Amino acid sequence: MTPVVRTALPVVLTFVFAFGAGAAGAALLRGDDGAAQPTGVTSPTTAVPTTTIATPKPIPNAQPARRLLPSQARSSFGSLGPGLALAVAPVGRGSIQVFGDRSLRASPGGHAWSTMKIALVAQLVLDRGRVSRLTAVQRGHAKAALTVSDNAAAAAIFEQLKADHGGLEGASAKVTELLQRAGDGATQVSQTTDGNPNAVSTYGQTHWPASAAVRFLRALARGCILGEDGTRYELGLMAGVREERGWGIGAAGYDGDIRVAFKGGWGQEADNSWLVRQLGVVGTGPGAVVIAIVARAPSLAVGQARVTAAAQWLRAHAVTSARAAAGCG
Repeated sequence: MTPVVRTALPVVLTFVFAFGAGAAGAALLRGDDGAAQPTGVTSPTTAVPTTTIATPKPIPNAQPARRLLPSQARSSFGSLGPGLALAVAPVGRGSIQVFGDRSLRASPGGHAWSTMKIALVAQLVLDRGRVSRLTAVQRGHAKAALTVSDNAAAAAIFEQLKADHGGLEGASAKVTELLQRAGDGATQVSQTTDGNPNAVSTYGQTHWPASAAVRFLRALARGCILGEDGTRYELGLMAGVREERGWGIGAAGYDGDIRVAFKGGWGQEADNSWLVRQLGVVGTGPGAVVIAIVARAPSLAVGQARVTAAAQWLRAHAVTSARAAAGCG
């Protein structure tokens, strides 16, 4: 993706993708729980009230909001085949656009798998009040959960949420409330494994449509959930993802000035098919783009290839321009 240009002239949103193999590919084939558990045990602490987040101020003299993708792009996306969905939106003013498989882009949506770890880390920060109140162990868990998709680290974070909010039901309800604050009034964080013997967590089996996931991450990127400090912290961790750069959003060829912050999720469904997804923010400021791609496939490799194809399609069709910042209401 070319750097976001803060002028009135539109620039083509470009990506260069390459489907990687080697060590990163081998790590991915271990599944979503391949990383080792970090040392240390999180001790429950008293929750700190969440601070009030200020509404970002609009940027003067920016272009009126325009869609990232032209209307004629819909039929083009359909040529990529079934079992694939995309949701995309600017961080600044502009609407969410959705394409592809309705069951993945809208309700009920595919399982969140490890993309829900983004919400877990955000809730942990909210419960502490600010980033500086996270313990060293909690910081280690947050980093491992987001950069190498460590399931043990995410489980430790969720155990802390359970301690803070009265067990599984309370923790799940609190993360659901977080999604609602971001404008997602439909998603309910799962309290069961949803009948999937391959599940590794309850929260990962949450049905999370691509459109709802983009709505949540856009609110996060706007600073509407964690404020400036917390947003910088979490997106900074997501920019450090290590094992997902050979496919999808992570395979983008970008200049050093462009931040690509993202998180993937993948797992085998109860019917032995695979659900593969990525959720990310490309760029910074109001001109940045929030992307959610979800694929249903017969194998992990095929799912990764479909996510990559959707990212390449986005590179070829999306156009962005300078935008006004959007508020949090």
